[in-house]
Amino acid sequence: MFKVSWKILFVLFVLPWLITEAAAIESCYDRIRASADRPPPERTLYVLIDQTAPWTPREIKQVSRLVSLWPGPGDMIRVITFSAVSEGRDITEVLAVQPDAPPPESASDRWRSSQVRAFEACFSNQNLKAKIAIKRGIRYVFEHTNPSIKKSEILQSLHRFAVTRLSKTNSSEITILIASDFLENSSVMSFYWRGKTIEIDGDRAMAYINQIELLPDFHGARIFGIGLGVDSKLHKSFRKAQSVASFWKKYFEQGKGKLIELGMPTLQRGTLD
Repeated sequence: MFKVSWKILFVLFVLPWLITEAAAIESCYDRIRASADRPPPERTLYVLIDQTAPWTPREIKQVSRLVSLWPGPGDMIRVITFSAVSEGRDITEVLAVQPDAPPPESASDRWRSSQVRAFEACFSNQNLKAKIAIKRGIRYVFEHTNPSIKKSEILQSLHRFAVTRLSKTNSSEITILIASDFLENSSVMSFYWRGKTIEIDGDRAMAYINQIELLPDFHGARIFGIGLGVDSKLHKSFRKAQSVASFWKKYFEQGKGKLIELGMPTLQRGTLD
């Protein structure tokens, strides 16, 4: 099942030069026909990338570095894009990478010596191949962003993500990295007036979000944000920037998420751990 899902993801959403990378990080368990022995991921990192934000090389480089450094053996990374749900641009998973974890001790009783040797040869460079695939995949995603999309439906997209993806995750530890300018501009709410960013009344905005039942459940996930106000004039006004940051802190807190840091626009930390 895992092998097929990877092929589907890459064929549908990733350029041909990335398809070869999918084969390069094929599960070693699949290769030796021992898929049933593959341990499920205990940690999952979701990377949500806003396709409407005007990204600069600085944010792109930080996202790529943080994500490629994050996984250990057996960890799962899922990269998801979002933009404007109302315009038919639903959230889309474009990349899934999971370097294998070591086999359980019980596997040695079932595997033939040839399987053991083949697994060890495959396993030795799984992490390196995964990091390469992650960097290439993220670069591809950022190259295909489109800031000309007028609507930025962050609230609806995060709700869709939480309901359709996050709620079905079985990992005991979940981390979410959201790359977005965090400047909502939709029929639900807008952080703009006549083309300019405005100061946000966080309590009033949260009351409305709860009223229309658009507050998702983040299930205690650790959350990082990169890109707040990127390439905009938001940071020229301390009060405006702080009001937007304060709103999102309230949003994640009330949504049962643990906001670790919100980059304005980049994170100050060097890892997601």
